[in-house]
Amino acid sequence: GGYGGVQYALRYGVPIVATGGKEDKPEVGARVAWSGVGRRLRRRVFSAKALRRDIMAVLNEPRYREASRRVASDMAAAPGFDGLAGVVDR
Repeated sequence: GGYGGVQYALRYGVPIVATGGKEDKPEVGARVAWSGVGRRLRRRVFSAKALRRDIMAVLNEPRYREASRRVASDMAAAPGFDGLAGVVDR
């Protein structure tokens, strides 16, 4: 659930189950939940049953995939570094 892994998944429209309480993971997980592209799991210890439930929800509930695909589309349409020069020159 770190920034790089989340960006990579979203680039391809993959919904996310985010965990972790160190480094950038709490903030990234909060953004995953807020944006609707996945779920943030705040528990320190996961039972197999609870983890499976959350993973299956993210895979089976269309809203997560729809939000992830929308973000992927936005990322693909962004000008990236090539467009940065135009913004800086303005």
